[in-house]
Amino acid sequence: MYTTGNAVPAVVLDLGTHTSKCGFAGEDLPSRVFASAMGVREPRATTEQGAAASPQRAHTHKVEYVVGDEMLTKMHAGLEMASAFGNDGVVSHWHAFENLLDYCFTAGLRIDAQDYALMFAEPVYNSRAAREKLCQLVLEKYNAPAIFTCKAPVLSAFANGKTAALVLDLGASGTTAVPVFDGAVVKNKVLFSPIGGQAIGDALLDICNERKVDIRPSYKFRRTTVSGGGVPDSVVPQRLSSPAASDGAPNASEAEDPEEERAFDVQELEDRMLTTPSYDQWRRSQIIDDIKESGIMQVSDSSAADAAVAQGDLGFQLPGMNYYLPDGNKLVFGQERYKPAGLLFSKLPVVSFLPQYDATVNGTRAPHNMGTRNGLSDLVKAAIERCDASMHRDLYSSVCLTGGCSNFPGLFERLGNELMYITNRVRVIAAQGKQERRYCAWTGGSILATFSEFQRLWFSRTEYEEHGAPFIHKKCS
Repeated sequence: MYTTGNAVPAVVLDLGTHTSKCGFAGEDLPSRVFASAMGVREPRATTEQGAAASPQRAHTHKVEYVVGDEMLTKMHAGLEMASAFGNDGVVSHWHAFENLLDYCFTAGLRIDAQDYALMFAEPVYNSRAAREKLCQLVLEKYNAPAIFTCKAPVLSAFANGKTAALVLDLGASGTTAVPVFDGAVVKNKVLFSPIGGQAIGDALLDICNERKVDIRPSYKFRRTTVSGGGVPDSVVPQRLSSPAASDGAPNASEAEDPEEERAFDVQELEDRMLTTPSYDQWRRSQIIDDIKESGIMQVSDSSAADAAVAQGDLGFQLPGMNYYLPDGNKLVFGQERYKPAGLLFSKLPVVSFLPQYDATVNGTRAPHNMGTRNGLSDLVKAAIERCDASMHRDLYSSVCLTGGCSNFPGLFERLGNELMYITNRVRVIAAQGKQERRYCAWTGGSILATFSEFQRLWFSRTEYEEHGAPFIHKKCS
């Protein structure tokens, strides 16, 4: 835990498109991590006789939001899934965002927001108007004593002990290369590619579809273990593998797998089919995310290996790696385990964004097509070369790897090896633990909020009442 003398009690929040993190300043990791997606249900207004009321009357009823993994994993008929954010991480639905904050303060941390200063990690493309809106919301609705916002890549650099770095953030909605110098983002030099966790998940789902595997969420069936002999073939877990996954001989992991001796009776629950397509898709995506985070998906060591995998001929046999689906079926991954994460080292479409992005609260983006780049190493090179030449040495020597997708086995090593072909002064930095790497921006905010020199930078409610919301840009430049 990080502590200093005269630090103001503070809460750090990093609310992203895929995952939201919140916790107390000074701690190593966030206290609460939950899905940013939320359920939305519009209550049906009814008359006194119990009959459905008119649509006009129903429209006057308050929309119900379901937030938090505990509530969302329960089966909800008629629940639609929504998000408070756009793909760039900028808030696009403020009422939904308020419900995220409500959950953070009540069920998440169980605090009264008026007792803590609030530190927010904001997306690199956040607009000035959106920052002012956040300031107004926090200081007026929640009566927080103070607020501070900081770009998430800057906080990630701080977490790695750097004030000058090229922060490579591999998030759910895409990959962002952000030059940070003297503790601030270098303006108009940020590059973004839409290839990220969602694209990798789609590639993994394509593999499952090619094998005709149905990803069934657990709420759709009841699974019971069948013991004894005479088990019908229909209830024995299927081995859903590709021909390249195994040569037919069981490997060590298969021989000792306790699931291998079990059979399951799977009964479909017809009353659970009343869920909406968006809810069903979200529950399936949770399974795909678990496969990605299991360590099965890997990055090959070279582009030549990627080409061999694409052709289905890696040149040697790989032992299969197993993953059991909720319904008991077993997926066995051979050389195709390299395909999804290999997207990060293929042709990456790249865009940059112009200053007109600050025009509105929702952030009307002005993308500028930058063509394609040959993987992450070329993306890093392009972002650094857009900066002044005097910054190149510092940026190459501190390439900070962060984000959930940075944890794929082999990614750190391959990125470092490919960057060595560009310059021998390169150094790739990444936190040792998976959680530390994934929550890097939150950790940076936790450290920053405890510095004694930082305490004068808080934007207080008194300053807000005196100068208004636009004054926050002078405090949080």
